[in-house]
Amino acid sequence: ADARDGRAVRVELTEAGVAVQNKIRAERSRLFADRMSELPDEYTAQLLDALPALEALGELMRRRDS
Repeated sequence: ADARDGRAVRVELTEAGVAVQNKIRAERSRLFADRMSELPDEYTAQLLDALPALEALGELMRRRDS
């Protein structure tokens, strides 16, 4: 962002915002776990094998967004 551009604004989460974000993540994780338990074992194994790549992608996206 250009500091001279008055249209740009940086925001930070408050402690309450972080708590809400954590709650949403926990709920999303629970929902994924519930649905994964309904999948055939082969699909579950494929998803678990993909987790390292998905986590690396998420970390890359977080770094670029900050």
